[in-house]
Amino acid sequence: MTSSTSVDDLLRAYPPPIRETVASLQAVLAQTATEATWRVNTGWKSINYRHPRLGYFCGIFPFVDSGQLVFEFGVLLPDPDAELLGAGKQVRYLTFHNPGDVIEEPIVRFVQAALELPEEASVRRALAAAGAKPA
Repeated sequence: MTSSTSVDDLLRAYPPPIRETVASLQAVLAQTATEATWRVNTGWKSINYRHPRLGYFCGIFPFVDSGQLVFEFGVLLPDPDAELLGAGKQVRYLTFHNPGDVIEEPIVRFVQAALELPEEASVRRALAAAGAKPA
C-alpha cells in the first residue's frame, strides 16, 4: 500500500543514525537515478523507487539497527566483489548501519546497472528464474 505518508513520518520511530543513513541513501539515489520517482510504502515500511522505463527497481528499507538498499532484480546485477547480500531467487541488497557506511561508488554502480536491465518485467523475472548471471 502506498500513501501520502512522508519520509519523516515513516522514519519517526527509528533512531537518528538510521534516519541519517536513509537520508544519505536518498541523496545518492536522487543524483544517480534522476528520472526515478519515489513514494513511501506504508505496508512495506519502505521508500520505493520507480523508473519510467522499468517501474519499481529498488527501495530503501529502514530497520532499527540498519538501513537496506534493496534491488528488485539484484540477482541480475554484476557483483564481482560479492557486495550484495541475500540468497533468494531475485532480490539482493546492501546494508548500512550508519551514515558513514553510505559510500557513493558502489551504490551508483548498482543503481546504474539496475537501470540498464531489460525493460519488460517479465523478461527480468524469466532471467532471474532461469538463474541468469550478469554479463
